[in-house]
Amino acid sequence: MNYFQSIGWQIAKLRPRLRRIPLNAPRTFEAAARFQSFRNAADELCVSTTTARNQIRKLERAWNRKLFTRNTRQVISTDTGRSLSRVVPRAFDDIRTEIENQIVSISSRVALSVGPIFGFRWLAKRQCDPRRDNPRIQLSIWLRLSLLTGVEENGLGSIPNIVSA
Repeated sequence: MNYFQSIGWQIAKLRPRLRRIPLNAPRTFEAAARFQSFRNAADELCVSTTTARNQIRKLERAWNRKLFTRNTRQVISTDTGRSLSRVVPRAFDDIRTEIENQIVSISSRVALSVGPIFGFRWLAKRQCDPRRDNPRIQLSIWLRLSLLTGVEENGLGSIPNIVSA
């Protein structure tokens, strides 16, 4: 068996193990690499420290590489771990961006109908500008004497057991 056949055999042997990695294990790795601590990573991900350690152990076994050097109160990324810690967060960012582009609507409409007292005394005093904080949301604020009339006029249906005056 020559060198290239040997490499091909090793890759073929590694492939089935890569398919069995739980999807939350790379997330645990990313947090552990960022904090250099399994406990802090576990706290961020709302799992136990043992779970975080086991997920990292599974990754190390599946990839046949040490990702961290373990000390008493700290873990230090190995060269492989440092290399992966630069790639994994970018991959998560790419996934998050694609989900936002494909699944989350580009623009959402929110119609808010408020009574004049609430509108003038509460909203105006706070000078809140939800449009600045959420530019993707198209916000319309109407001051109405009868809020229920506004609900029916805007095609939002009627509210059961409430009669408009």
